[in-house]
Amino acid sequence: MKVLVVDDERDIRDAFSMVLSDCEVIGAASLSEAVSVMTEDSVDVAFIDLRLRAESGLDVLSIVKERFPSVCCVMISAHASVGEAVEAVRMGALDFLEKPLSFDRIRLIVDRVSEHVFASRVLSGEMERYELVGSSPAMQRLRAVVSRVADVDVPVLITGESGTGKEHVAHRLHLESRRARGPLVCVNCAAIPEELFESELFGHERGAFTGADRRRPGRIEEARGGTLFLDEVGELPLSQQAKLLRVLESGDFYPVGASSPRSCNVRFVFATNRDLYGEVERGAFREDLWYRISTVLIDVPPLRERREDIRGLAMLFFRRVCGELGRSVLPDDSAFAVLEGLSYRGNVRELQQLVWRCVLSCSGPVVDADCVRRVLSSAGSAGSAGSAGSAGSAGSAGSAGSAGSAGSAGGRWRELFEKQRSLRDARCDFEREYIMYHVERCGGNVSAAARAMSMIPANLLRRMKELGLK
Repeated sequence: MKVLVVDDERDIRDAFSMVLSDCEVIGAASLSEAVSVMTEDSVDVAFIDLRLRAESGLDVLSIVKERFPSVCCVMISAHASVGEAVEAVRMGALDFLEKPLSFDRIRLIVDRVSEHVFASRVLSGEMERYELVGSSPAMQRLRAVVSRVADVDVPVLITGESGTGKEHVAHRLHLESRRARGPLVCVNCAAIPEELFESELFGHERGAFTGADRRRPGRIEEARGGTLFLDEVGELPLSQQAKLLRVLESGDFYPVGASSPRSCNVRFVFATNRDLYGEVERGAFREDLWYRISTVLIDVPPLRERREDIRGLAMLFFRRVCGELGRSVLPDDSAFAVLEGLSYRGNVRELQQLVWRCVLSCSGPVVDADCVRRVLSSAGSAGSAGSAGSAGSAGSAGSAGSAGSAGSAGGRWRELFEKQRSLRDARCDFEREYIMYHVERCGGNVSAAARAMSMIPANLLRRMKELGLK
């Protein structure tokens, strides 16, 4: 925490330094000194004396809020009127303290600002993590739609093929909304057994059923004040669709075993890779629920329809993978030529996993076209391998499909068994495939992959290094 004290009395500035010994306290005796400090360094909170020798503290406050709007300002004075205090708050002051100062009050204010600053930095980091990357017209339209509807508290349905990043869009939608400081709770509807759906979503009371030895809040309560993201909503059976519809219509819900309703203070966001209106026509999805959840429709375009975004996405994934693995590996132009020519039936998720495999397989600092082709060949990628041979081509679905059959998993494992080599080399080859499979399956999270293989993460990293998967 960096604290600026704007006061022409040196004793006051020194007192702040003693009281806030765990903070970096910087003193300034005038407006010009304060502006100089804030121009050179970022300040979290500024305590400003209302009556300086040469200037008015309100003038200082006005300039600080105009030029450094993120700085929290607190006014201090020994002779303030009620009118001046009201004016300071109107101009953006967080609080107003009278002299002699209460150092307990100062400590309380700084702690409060510290929590605010920490939350803002976390939110800023999340905004960067869930940036909607791409300069294509399709992504520009997507960003515009998300920004336009983020603060409109109505249900949103995100559609798109598998792997396009629907959950990523849901995160961004939440972060740009006024509910951003609330929780985002994600639920995969396809992963919940039909008989447990009601308890999972609404929670249950103690004694509601056998084994319910205590009250358990559901996902709606967990998301209170924030966003509830229901992924794969098209997988819900009709019986559960009716229960979800009632929540959307009434704004309240009943936990299992409860006799009175609870209010529902969440923003609902849904996602599906199905044609839900087609499901309605087939009788597999309720028409009334369809109209409720599709107040706002956001369609995420497949990667093959925005090829100009592939380079930027690939660079982003290379930076993230290298950051996690502590390596420095970059693709050259020949690698990009191959990457930009693939069909990506698995969309952004396929590109991300391909980058992981390239970094893990590459022994040097540069990933070139040959490295990418080797990875595609060993992976037997159904969505891409067919296009890899012609690096500059657009990559048709037909060639991708034939490549997928040619490089199927069965062929890959058959080659592993039939290749003439020692048992030691065969064991190492198997370990490489097995480790890379789990690392990709866990989205590049080495710790999660280690848990899946019942290993200690440090041991997994060491073994990856031994196998050349640096």
